[in-house]
Amino acid sequence: MSSDGLKIGISKAEQKKFEKQFGKATKTVQDKLRQIVAKSAMNIQAQAKANITENKGRVSSALFNSIRVVYSQDMLTARILAGKDYAVNYEFGTKSNMSIPAELITQYADIKVKEQSFDELYEAIKLWCRRKGIDTKAAYPIARKIANEGQQPHPFLYPAFKDEKDKFLDNIKSALK
Repeated sequence: MSSDGLKIGISKAEQKKFEKQFGKATKTVQDKLRQIVAKSAMNIQAQAKANITENKGRVSSALFNSIRVVYSQDMLTARILAGKDYAVNYEFGTKSNMSIPAELITQYADIKVKEQSFDELYEAIKLWCRRKGIDTKAAYPIARKIANEGQQPHPFLYPAFKDEKDKFLDNIKSALK
């Protein structure tokens, strides 16, 4: 897992095909394509944040605030990143609860969830309990359960990407006609 956190996007083959067609486009069409990329990237970012908000209380605002758009120099491509090291655990779950969509299996075939010692997990849960006003005595059983059974997935970025992907591709095709 890179320090960028969770990344989901179109495949390299789709990118290359797009770039090839983009090079043939007029300046007006190129500007339109840049607008389409920017709009779709912002839509994915907004929806991913909305998806996290639906799971209110289950994740820190740090993950919410870490979702950002990074554009290529030519504004031809955009990456939507969740910049926390635990984003992949939150998105796909851990241990027997891990669920990676078939479309992403090859991209995440070598996925490595952030492993932490039980002591680190226990301390993190104690901090969470304090923030939520929960007696820290509850931290140990919560940490033990997570350590034994894993974390349930709470998809936020992939559903946002999936909802926008077809609209994005349709808009690109229309602009290139």
